[in-house]
Amino acid sequence: MLFEPVRGTPTFVELRPAPRLVFVGRARPLLDQSNAIWPVVERLMAKKG
Repeated sequence: MLFEPVRGTPTFVELRPAPRLVFVGRARPLLDQSNAIWPVVERLMAKKG
């Protein structure tokens, strides 16, 4: 995904659901231990379509 702020630099975000990793820009991967991120993305994508 690409997050584009009104001002500033766009940031790439990658989700890997199997190990529940979240990559934001060039930072270290984050572990979504509570599995909170993926359901939010699914709801957002469903609204888009």
